[in-house]
Amino acid sequence: MKLPELSKSFWDERHKCPSKSYLDVSFKFLIFFLLPSFASGCATVAVSALGAGAGIGVPYVISDCADRTLNFSYEEVCKITPHVLKKMDIKIVDDKEIENGKRVKASTKNLDITIDTQRVTQRATRITVNAKKSAFVKDKATAEEIINQFEAMLAKNKKSM
Repeated sequence: MKLPELSKSFWDERHKCPSKSYLDVSFKFLIFFLLPSFASGCATVAVSALGAGAGIGVPYVISDCADRTLNFSYEEVCKITPHVLKKMDIKIVDDKEIENGKRVKASTKNLDITIDTQRVTQRATRITVNAKKSAFVKDKATAEEIINQFEAMLAKNKKSM
């Protein structure tokens, strides 16, 4: 089967500079998906929404903060926080109340860690972990493991009751 030859005018027409609509789409992508990731420490656009895997049930946002809602009361999660950090050899630096919850700042030799806990319901608590190596480099593996340790320790305490 022989393909029809394309005229020079067709070639010129197809390979012009991008059309305005193409630029509009590119600009909108930049505004709505890329810029919000630089706007805050924990952006709300999930990487999994863009097609990447989250791994072990802990979704990550573009900025690599881990957050998850745990099926335990706010009081249980706050009570277990120092034990989780001590088990991982992470030192608590600051502990203060924030709007709708509590913020714990902790550190290791190489990381600054922030753990926010917020009451969702009487039996559900949202936890957000941000582990930073520097202003631009974050450690999502450690953030995930901290949440995994919360779940394991809370489940262990629930069984022993």
